[in-house]
Amino acid sequence: MSRFAVLVLTAAVAVVAVAGVATAQTDDTAPDTGGPEPTVTLPPDASSTIPGSCPVYEPPTVVFVGELSAKSDDLAEFAVREVRSGDLEATSASVVLPDEGRFLHVGSLYQVAALADPESGELHTKVRPDRDAGKVPDTCARDPVMITHVDGTPIDTALLAGMHGEWSRVLFLILAPLVLGVGVLLALVLAKRVVRAVARVPAGR
Repeated sequence: MSRFAVLVLTAAVAVVAVAGVATAQTDDTAPDTGGPEPTVTLPPDASSTIPGSCPVYEPPTVVFVGELSAKSDDLAEFAVREVRSGDLEATSASVVLPDEGRFLHVGSLYQVAALADPESGELHTKVRPDRDAGKVPDTCARDPVMITHVDGTPIDTALLAGMHGEWSRVLFLILAPLVLGVGVLLALVLAKRVVRAVARVPAGR
């Protein structure tokens, strides 16, 4: 091989080596754009949801002390004895009380905090708090639109609280059929004995 050929071969090898080094450096410094873009997870907004936050209740239109004079399934009639707040000039008031009149007793005094319907003007209230009230922290204010005792203590709404004054009727409904059944049984036994006694009497007597 001639000297000129050796020089050309050496120069070619050097060019190839330099090109390889340049390519390697370019690959090391170039940013990787082929993969997925990184995602950033932001923390939730603490002000959007506040566990255990206190509800806001509308204040009662009127608060008065009244004696329950009559009640039905969804209405209670009170004779107004004292107006503690609001404007109530009447001596009697009708209050809508859906399905809770059974906890009140005619002739008793109550403190009635009621809310007036903006359209009809009817007074609405309740004896038991809403079901969600049990989830409210103890530090929160309670719903002021309620019927309570005169001193502000809550009405007893236990399972058998609505049976006050009805126990005599319940006992009558239970005992009356029992007494009647026993009476009929005794009458049958007595009639059977009378028939046997008559049958034993000789015909000539």
